Amino acid sequence: QAGWIVGQRLDAKVSAMSSGSPGAGANEFTYTLTESGTGDPIPDADVWATTDPTGSVVVASGRTNQTGHITFYLDSGTVYIWRQKSGFNFANPDTEVIA
Repeated sequence: QAGWIVGQRLDAKVSAMSSGSPGAGANEFTYTLTESGTGDPIPDADVWATTDPTGSVVVASGRTNQTGHITFYLDSGTVYIWRQKSGFNFANPDTEVIA
């Protein structure tokens, strides 16, 4: 049941996002999403950044391009990157420090 709760929560977060927003921060930050075993890029994955580890405060969102990249504009500090795509299991969130 824990998996169901987490799955529903993440689906709700992605659904709540509009068409995506790269953010309004001062720093350009490019995130690359690849398969852990092969290093192949993961295109068309939903990715969003939050300022909290629970995923409540979404500050940027979008979808990876064909090379697995997405660019956000974020303020300096710690952000939490969440990833979701059908057929993949990600260890969310990924903690990043924006300088």
